[in-house]
Amino acid sequence: RPWMMIRMTDKISENGIAVLDITVIDQMTLDLGHDATKEFLEMFQTYVPEALSGIQAAVATRNIGGVVHFSHDLKNSAATMGLMRLSCLCRHIETAADDGKLDEAAELANELPLTMAEALEALTTINAKGT
Repeated sequence: RPWMMIRMTDKISENGIAVLDITVIDQMTLDLGHDATKEFLEMFQTYVPEALSGIQAAVATRNIGGVVHFSHDLKNSAATMGLMRLSCLCRHIETAADDGKLDEAAELANELPLTMAEALEALTTINAKGT
């Protein structure tokens, strides 16, 4: 597998969470095969902008249920793809909103565009190397 040479884990944030845990993609490929893994990666890349819009709209309208819903879905989807930093951020957004701390959730949500861009860059790199 050509992407085995890529280790996105060298892009570590101040809290030590990797953008991408490549072992998740490796295991997905072993379990599901190359074609299914590539399809999942492409579906996720399509889903990300929708999830971001959902979280931003829910924050803007102070819709706690919407913030919890979209951040929960994105958290799980990101973890499934091995995108640990994005998943962690979404977990913090979900927890803050679930605790009724919408201002904190909104502040954390401001980090989503950059964190999502890093995640999508990692997936694009993997796809380019022949997932």
